[in-house]
Amino acid sequence: MRLASTDNDCPTRSAMSDDAGRAASDPVRPADLELADDRVRRLDDDRYVVRVDDDADAGTDAVRESRESTSDGTNPLDDLDGAHALCAHARTETGEDALRVETNDVSRAFESFLRWYAGRVAPDEPPEVALAVLLSNASLDLAVDPGGR
Repeated sequence: MRLASTDNDCPTRSAMSDDAGRAASDPVRPADLELADDRVRRLDDDRYVVRVDDDADAGTDAVRESRESTSDGTNPLDDLDGAHALCAHARTETGEDALRVETNDVSRAFESFLRWYAGRVAPDEPPEVALAVLLSNASLDLAVDPGGR
C-alpha cells in the first residue's frame, strides 16, 4: 500500500454551489447556525455539529465530479497501480490536505481514508472518537455487525 499526503495531488472542487448561490467552499454564516435547527446537534459546551444540507443525496454531485478528469485533462488516479485507489482533498479550519492511496486491499484503502479524514477534522482526538462522532451525527441508518458478514 502506498500513501501520500500533499497539497498538490488532487484537484479541488470549486464550481459546485448550493441553492442560495453560494459556493460549496464558502464558510457557514452565523445566521446559518440557529441552535434550535434540526440540523444542529450539540456535542458538549460550545461544541456543535451542523449538517449544512437537507438533501440526503447532496454528495452525489461531489462523487460524480471526482470521477472526472482534472482541468489539464489528466486523471489523478492514472499513476496509481493498486486495485483500489483513491484521491481525496479536504479543506478544514487548519488548512488543506490531500491523500492518495493505492492498495490491493479495499479495507485498507477505506481505513486509510477514514483515519486521514478524522485527523483533518479533529486533530486532537483519536480517530475512533472523531469517526464515532461523525457517524453518530450522519443521516445514515448504520448498524455494524462484523459477525453477520
